[in-house]
Amino acid sequence: MDRQTYRRTGRQAVRPADRPIDGQTDRWTDRWIDIWIDYRLTIRQRDRHVVPYKQTLPSGVYDKLLITIKGTVKPQAHMMTMDLSTPRDIAFHFNVRFNEAGKKVIVRNNETSKKWGKEERDGQFPFVHGKPFEMKVLCTNQAYRVAVNGSHLLEFHHRNRDLRSINNMAIHGDLTLSAVQLDRLP
Repeated sequence: MDRQTYRRTGRQAVRPADRPIDGQTDRWTDRWIDIWIDYRLTIRQRDRHVVPYKQTLPSGVYDKLLITIKGTVKPQAHMMTMDLSTPRDIAFHFNVRFNEAGKKVIVRNNETSKKWGKEERDGQFPFVHGKPFEMKVLCTNQAYRVAVNGSHLLEFHHRNRDLRSINNMAIHGDLTLSAVQLDRLP
């Protein structure tokens, strides 16, 4: 391979390691940087989670399980949902609605044997079109405690008491999902 040879293989660039001949500008440096940036952006896009997103919770829900969800609300969002469920029922339905009869509301509920329970709708609305958010759901033996952007938002008391059977999480709607993390607090 001579000094002017440059080869691109997939997302990997190969070029001679020595300097340009006779003071010529190194036109390959710019191309190398472009390819490296392209490569890094590709990796970052792969790091994003595809919506709808589903994840199995192998140990189910338990006391001191912390679920962290990071994402960005789409600019023209209508709705976002996070469900924690058993194979048959939805134990915790967290539904963000940006325009329900002209109002912004977060609806919480459960579904047992294909019948919805009583909705809970009170509280603040911290989500903003086009803005990033971080939502934390702390599972306790009594309730799900939800915080958004570092501020406590609400509690939803368990209606399904068999926490270990709640082994699925689903996230869907008008958002870009950048991270989902499960932690066990001490």
